[in-house]
Amino acid sequence: MLTAADVLNLSDTTNTLKVNGNEGDRVVGLSHGWEDGGIQDGFHTFFNDAAVLLVGVNGTTDFASFSG
Repeated sequence: MLTAADVLNLSDTTNTLKVNGNEGDRVVGLSHGWEDGGIQDGFHTFFNDAAVLLVGVNGTTDFASFSG
């Protein structure tokens, strides 16, 4: 499961993880606490406190309803 801490610990300069995807690619597995921020600039956006996950709209996610 991807947690907010995982995203925050990836870089000292950004709190954002960007996942570009191609048609047929799939991203799965977010921990609790992620909120759906909708689609912006070609990326489906998810927030968990300061952590931001951007998933390219060409890929699919199975966690859009996993927030809360």
